[in-house]
Amino acid sequence: MDKETMQMLQLIIGKLENIETRIENIETRMENIETRMENMETRMGKMEIRIEKIENRQENMETRQNEMFEVVKAIEHSNNTHKAEIDHLTYKAAHVEATINGIGEFIIKQKAI
Repeated sequence: MDKETMQMLQLIIGKLENIETRIENIETRMENIETRMENMETRMGKMEIRIEKIENRQENMETRQNEMFEVVKAIEHSNNTHKAEIDHLTYKAAHVEATINGIGEFIIKQKAI
């Protein structure tokens, strides 16, 4: 082979080696990206599990809140019932007092006669 052809072949081989090196670098970078993607998918999976746990806790808290609201409503109803009973007893006591006062006045009038 002549010198010129040899130089051209060496130049082509040099360029091919550069291309091969660049391709290897690209492959390495792609592997790194794939690894990072796998790590991100793992982290996303863990985050989804944590979100599910948080959602479950929130649902439990909402259930407890609803239960407490029902208890508060029952207590309020009980208080209203007791207040009505006390008002009724107050009315009866006032009625008894009026009756006793009436009887007392009647006795005083009878003594006066």
